[in-house]
Amino acid sequence: GLIDLVVVRRMSRFTLLRLLNLYKQGRHFAGGQLAPGLARYLIYRRAREITVELTDGRAKAVADAALEAGFIVNPVTDTRLRLAPPLIITDEPLREFAQALPGLVATAAQPTGAGA
Repeated sequence: GLIDLVVVRRMSRFTLLRLLNLYKQGRHFAGGQLAPGLARYLIYRRAREITVELTDGRAKAVADAALEAGFIVNPVTDTRLRLAPPLIITDEPLREFAQALPGLVATAAQPTGAGA
């Protein structure tokens, strides 16, 4: 019932190819830990929930935009959103949310009620 979260940092194409080679050989992960040297490029965590920190106090507006798009998130503070998916969630809805999040933040940034 945990989410495997991997954040990939910027890297060169050469480095990416080298890391893919480790992955193909099954040498990227062992004993619940990233292989030595990969922490420089990847962040790996297992969690029951994911918290997104916003810098401008629009968590409620982003949560409203997310709900309109079919995602349920909880604005726990003015700058923090919590995503706590059910334990039986598959990868696809999480991937869809990750892809939609930048657009949700942009939607929340747009002024509402023109001319009001």
